[in-house]
Amino acid sequence: MHWISTSLLLASLLIGLAHIACLPPLGGLDEMAHYSYIEQIAKTGTLPRLSNKMIDTIRQDAQDVMDYLYVGLDENLRYRNLLAADAGIIEKAWRMVKAPRDPPPTGEPGGVKNNYEAQHPPFYYAMLTPAYLLSERWSLAGQLALLRGLSYFAAWLSLCLATFVAAKSFPASSTRRAMIAAPALWPFVFPGWFPEMARIGNDSLVALLVACAVAIVGCGPIRRWRSWLLLGVICGLGALTKATFLPFLAVIALLLLHRTWRRDASPWQFIGFLATVLGVAGWWYFQRTLETGMLFPTNDALSLKQVGGLIAGLTEHLSISALAHAIPAAGLTFLWGTQPLAAIVPLVAMSLLIGCGYLYGSRSHRMHPLVQITPLTLGFWALAIIYPTLVFIALGHGGIWPGHYLHSFAPALAPVIGIALVTITGHWWGRRAFFLLLGYNVVFLFGATFMRFLYFAGCGSNRSIASVSACWNDWQRLIDHLDVLAYPLAALWLVAGGAIALSWSAWASWADQHPSYKPLPHRKSHAENR
Repeated sequence: MHWISTSLLLASLLIGLAHIACLPPLGGLDEMAHYSYIEQIAKTGTLPRLSNKMIDTIRQDAQDVMDYLYVGLDENLRYRNLLAADAGIIEKAWRMVKAPRDPPPTGEPGGVKNNYEAQHPPFYYAMLTPAYLLSERWSLAGQLALLRGLSYFAAWLSLCLATFVAAKSFPASSTRRAMIAAPALWPFVFPGWFPEMARIGNDSLVALLVACAVAIVGCGPIRRWRSWLLLGVICGLGALTKATFLPFLAVIALLLLHRTWRRDASPWQFIGFLATVLGVAGWWYFQRTLETGMLFPTNDALSLKQVGGLIAGLTEHLSISALAHAIPAAGLTFLWGTQPLAAIVPLVAMSLLIGCGYLYGSRSHRMHPLVQITPLTLGFWALAIIYPTLVFIALGHGGIWPGHYLHSFAPALAPVIGIALVTITGHWWGRRAFFLLLGYNVVFLFGATFMRFLYFAGCGSNRSIASVSACWNDWQRLIDHLDVLAYPLAALWLVAGGAIALSWSAWASWADQHPSYKPLPHRKSHAENR
């Protein structure tokens, strides 16, 4: 099982890097604003401002790239239109993306679009600043590959750490085998992990800090002061990375408070934990509260404040249809989100199978600390997303539904898969259904990745399978097109490596489930006995 989990982790690393290699400049979710945040810290030593009077804008070079490559192009056809332009336009695009740069000594604001990621705390961006400065004279594509690779590596390390914690926390049994496999299986049970983590974005660092906190809390009782203070530092850095970490911080605080109530620890240790969290992250939230008048300011919340507030917005836009749309929209962004609904149905079936298996089997493992974290994390996260969901509805637009944020809690939620596996594999029909759906998930992952490759290479629309029928087999032209913006050959080699690692995992799992029968011992005949 250790080798199977290692092979699955290797496959997720290679496939994630393949997503990075074929992703055009600033093509990931909100990458332009994330990149601009890093650049502003690196070039000016200041943080983007977010207040009622002043919001810093996107930096100039990021704005220039977006203006030239994407502005004025239909979102679903932007790459086809760009790569179908005349040779001069394509040549200029290649120089902007692939040629080494001689950047100015200071970054200048773009002055066109507000940096909507100024709402986030600065820790993730400060951590990537040295990598930005190291690569500022590289090509834009090379620099983005480095920043994306570091981000994805942090997310991938969170799965590795969760696997190690599971191996140390459970005794040798079928439960231990399932728990070890669960974190490594997460990206293939829920393939939306890859587009969420294989980009510049602070969710990757949230995942790593969640894994570090789980490692301390889930491996046994915490009695030493240094463990409490270390946990306070980790949770403080998580709160200083993204506000989505705060529901998980509430989970950790509740578990520690329970241990204090049971007298497994001193109340002073709990106070020291809280003081450490406030000391690490409190200054940023205090500063933002002074600037905006809101404890958790976001661009949507500030916009809503200017048009009358949440109650007024809900009075105008709240409806049964809006609420009915919110839950499936969040679920689709978690699963993948940009494919035809028929292709998503088996992913939904897998989620339901995992959920039912977890609910049936969780009562047998509810006393383990690592298992206790899971339902609390799900519950607090569900409560936390109610507010941004209501804000989206009150503004009268769809917005980005927050389902994809759930991937950043994968190290804490992986026991859902582990417990479900223990339950499912004990039944013939459940085991067959799980492996059948898992096989579909892998096929879907490679198929959806191939569709992204075609889309970025200018072959049709982002959503239409029929639109790529005329050019999907013209490989040389597709590679030449995508080579203008990304690294297609590297992506193909990485995908091939991930497929080989997955194939070995499947074979090893089958061999583990169907051990070869030993031949019966040879019986001597009466003549031989005589």
